[in-house]
Amino acid sequence: MSSKIKPGCFILVILMFAACSREKNLYFTGIDSSGWDSSEPAYIFFDNSDTVSVRELTIFVRTTELFKYDKINLTVETMDPGRVYFTDTISINIIHGNSGDTEVIYRSNVRLMKQGEYRVKFNHLLPETEVSGISGLGVKVKDNGKE
Repeated sequence: MSSKIKPGCFILVILMFAACSREKNLYFTGIDSSGWDSSEPAYIFFDNSDTVSVRELTIFVRTTELFKYDKINLTVETMDPGRVYFTDTISINIIHGNSGDTEVIYRSNVRLMKQGEYRVKFNHLLPETEVSGISGLGVKVKDNGKE
């Protein structure tokens, strides 16, 4: 009995490994899309071992059709392993009625100077205390501007 691998299966395996390797630079947290309260922050944690490479940090927001605004304003608090905080306010334009991911470059040409766990804390700054239609937030860490 011959055990040949079909070409389609081989390509599928390669694609699965490629997807997994890209996912290691993507950090995501889900949010209940029926309502995110401004008093309940969302957190993302990721480990860093490379203190030399120049990085680009991108923030993305996943929305559903329930999101009724054309942009979302967020406070973003980043804490390095030494407990040093950086707080920013960002605005991300959302196409009204569009579901999916929208992203914005948060920081370019940065070095994560410490090894260990980084924490990113998000709060929304929208007029309503509880906002519907946001199903998740994420951070992409790209080395030298590349995934």
